Amino acid sequence: GGSGWGKTRWLLEGRAMEWEMLQYRIGEAAERPGISVATIRYYEKEGLVPLSVRSDNSYRLCSAADVHRLRFIRPCHAMDMSHEEARSLLSLDLRRKEECDIACEALDAHLQYVQTRLARIAHPGGEPSGAAQPL
Repeated sequence: GGSGWGKTRWLLEGRAMEWEMLQYRIGEAAERPGISVATIRYYEKEGLVPLSVRSDNSYRLCSAADVHRLRFIRPCHAMDMSHEEARSLLSLDLRRKEECDIACEALDAHLQYVQTRLARIAHPGGEPSGAAQPL
């Protein structure tokens, strides 16, 4: 008997292809991460989510990958990341270790920035006693 890997791989690849082929109208895509259609259009204008596909009746369509990007962008903005920071993280291929390392370094640097800002807010007009504490 042969191994079941071939069949399993075929099923996984089939699911990946099926996932990649999912498409949502822009309103449906907005509901998934809980954002507005206007926000998606803004992200598209800023180059964070490139939506170029339209249905036969001219509805703008979002792929499952686009929805994933939208879910990623939301916490980036909540952490006060710039569009450029979010765009650079979205451009990384996290299947490659080198690019995972780049992402970790970028996130560590941003975390330090956030901690410094929080320390300044907590102690306006002066330096906080001691170093910024990890969150």
